[in-house]
Amino acid sequence: MVITVIKPILLGQMVSLEVKAESEREWDEKLHRAMDELVHGGTGCDSYFVDKVTGKNWFVYPWNSFHMWIAMHWNIMKDWEYQRWA
Repeated sequence: MVITVIKPILLGQMVSLEVKAESEREWDEKLHRAMDELVHGGTGCDSYFVDKVTGKNWFVYPWNSFHMWIAMHWNIMKDWEYQRWA
């Protein structure tokens, strides 16, 4: 996955890349909706996983490792924005 994403940079075709803001926002919302369903999420359970300032759990991944693998290997290029050489 990493090689696929950075290949244009390694080939000298692009100078940088970053995650599109909309993709990041959508992922963050989906992630925290799922987190709210967990015992260490928005249930009011006091835990060291929950940030006291924001009330969010920033440390536990809410899905299994297969879900993470799929998310990292399919249809990922739409979420990246490349910058060409000037």
